[in-house]
Amino acid sequence: TPNIALAGAYAQNAEAQNYKKAGSVELDYKGAKAANKGTFGIYAAYRHLGQYAVIHPTYDVAKLDTKGWEIGTQYTFAPNLLGTVRYFHGKQISTDKDLSLVFGQLNFYF
Repeated sequence: TPNIALAGAYAQNAEAQNYKKAGSVELDYKGAKAANKGTFGIYAAYRHLGQYAVIHPTYDVAKLDTKGWEIGTQYTFAPNLLGTVRYFHGKQISTDKDLSLVFGQLNFYF
């Protein structure tokens, strides 16, 4: 639909003995547009990023060797001023330690 999107990805390293799988499932609602003040988007995702399945993940808060839930939002405060906040809660795969991360960003478009 125009307002809802579902995305997924999966990777596996057939040569690795452990930490060889990676995957992501993400559900998005709407999306902030830099040119339109007041537009917003939110999302929820589950990420599992085994350290031998991916080289360098491009997610802002879910890092290599982590698994868990991520939520986030974007909002356009003014034309060409876009704010982003992301939160990750999960575990480090190799040590099974709890992990919580927050990411914030403000983009100016010229």
